[in-house]
Amino acid sequence: PMAVFTSSVEGCLAYQEVSRESARQARLEAAVRRSEEHWRALIANGLDVILLLDYDGTIRFASPSTGRALGYPDENFERATFLSFAHPDDVPQLMERLRGELMKPGIGPTFDLRLRHSSGEWRIFEVRTNSLLSVPSVAGIILNCRDVTEAKMQEKALEEARLAALSASWVWVWVRSSA
Repeated sequence: PMAVFTSSVEGCLAYQEVSRESARQARLEAAVRRSEEHWRALIANGLDVILLLDYDGTIRFASPSTGRALGYPDENFERATFLSFAHPDDVPQLMERLRGELMKPGIGPTFDLRLRHSSGEWRIFEVRTNSLLSVPSVAGIILNCRDVTEAKMQEKALEEARLAALSASWVWVWVRSSA
């Protein structure tokens, strides 16, 4: 039956068309796989924490850097409440921010947030939100978080050194003027 089918001109043309379509489909599938591998590698090796939250603060996605930054296994973030990682004093501010994200789409202002590391210490993260609740393919709030703990500690040490230097210079001026 195949010999009869391909021996006709129409059969040959149809066979060629099916072959071309099959090759085109294979090329498209390979391109999609390469693109997906590319984006997965970028997310997997990124330095910043990327989270996708539901409207109620439940974590739907946590980039692999989340586990590296906070010291927990990746499965600790699946369907967890983001608030459970936040410092209790920061929760009201965070809740206000998330409520604001529900009201308006787009990128929100940067704010600092303390998150609990598995060691028990509090790490300071600079957080930027982007509400994509109205985008059906995402339907969530994206949080980009960068650990700035060391930078904040250096800022504090510099400020303390500055204040100590100012204090020392006032003491010196006072002692000299008293003499």
